[in-house]
Amino acid sequence: MSWTRAEIEQYIEQEPALGLALSQYVVRLCLDLQDRIESMAVYKTPERVMLAFLQLAETLGTPMPDGSTRIASLTHHTIAEFVGTSREIVTFQMNRLRRMGMLRYSRRHIDVYERALSDALRQQGIAVHHASNVMSMGG
Repeated sequence: MSWTRAEIEQYIEQEPALGLALSQYVVRLCLDLQDRIESMAVYKTPERVMLAFLQLAETLGTPMPDGSTRIASLTHHTIAEFVGTSREIVTFQMNRLRRMGMLRYSRRHIDVYERALSDALRQQGIAVHHASNVMSMGG
C-alpha cells in the first residue's frame, strides 16, 4: 500500500489520530536506527549480535509458552547485514548462543530467550532497559 503526500495530508485532516500514529511510528523507527548505530560504535560483535536478537524479538517476535520469543527464521546473511558483520561471524555467534541456551533455531524459526540474553549482557555491564531503547554502559 502506498499513499501520496496529498493523500496522507487529507487523511490526517480527516483523522488527526492518524497523524499522531504515523509520527510515533517514524520516531520509533528513528530510535531503533539510532540504537543500531550506537551499538555498532560502542559494542563488540558478540554483544551486537545479542542486542540485535533482543531488538528483533521485541519487534518481530511472538511469546512462546516456554518463555522464549519466536521470530520467523532469518538467514544468517540477513542477520549479518542487520548487525554489520559477516555471515560467518553471525553463524559462529548463533552457535555460541545456542550452546549457552540463549537461542534455539531451525530453518523455520528462531526462539530467543530474552531474559537469558539480557542477564548475560548485564553481567558484561550493558544495561538493557528496553530492547529497542537499548542500552547504556554500566547501568
